[in-house]
Amino acid sequence: FFRQYVQLTGISGTLCEVADEIHHVYDRLLVQAPSHLASQRIDIQGMVFTDRATQLNFLVNDVQQRQALKQPVLVCTRSVEQSLGVSAMLTAHGLPHQVLNAYQDAEEAAIVAAAGKAGQITVATNMAGRGTDIPLDAAVAGSGGLHVASLAFNDARRLDRQLAGRAARQGNPGSYQRLLNLDDPYLIEAMPAVLRQIARFCVEQGWQQAALVIMHGTQRRLEYKHGKERLRLYQSRDKLERQLAFGGRPDHIT
Repeated sequence: FFRQYVQLTGISGTLCEVADEIHHVYDRLLVQAPSHLASQRIDIQGMVFTDRATQLNFLVNDVQQRQALKQPVLVCTRSVEQSLGVSAMLTAHGLPHQVLNAYQDAEEAAIVAAAGKAGQITVATNMAGRGTDIPLDAAVAGSGGLHVASLAFNDARRLDRQLAGRAARQGNPGSYQRLLNLDDPYLIEAMPAVLRQIARFCVEQGWQQAALVIMHGTQRRLEYKHGKERLRLYQSRDKLERQLAFGGRPDHIT
């Protein structure tokens, strides 16, 4: 009976934003299970900068302050190129760190295991170390736990929540902050020029909340666009399956 009616199940910590899509495509409802332990993560209001240099200068100053407290920091980047740029900036300021991107696949487990040590700085891409519990030193809890700084403009809120979820796992303390810049090539491609000009004006005037609203709006539009693209792909596949079934072929595509 159970196998007859339940053919697809899954679990994830970041499905809320696509609950309607899951129901429409897979005919499955999303059920939220409460966390075993209450989250202690502190979500710090994000910052928007006019250019990459200002963004990285803020990051370096923030990392230096956290280093003084022996707080571990995980810097999340969108690409290997961005991770190498951040690494070069940290090196220039005498901040020892580890880099985790496509070039360190073999060392990933060891780098992740060390990312929670007191004073450790780790630079990683979005994909590297995703969904992994980063063990914290006993002394780290008193300094605020792991701090995650995201430099990536992502096209979905799910990705931001995945990055935030690397901090304060299993009831541990931690913090998260987005540090975005208007010169990000991906943002330039995604945001109309007029909106970038308005966002730049807001940043220059110190209106950070207004700039963040514009960024969030751009992200929502990308989510909607990509959702429509996935729906069209699903509809095309469904149509093809029905045509093959009508022609006497199996009603599924392997």
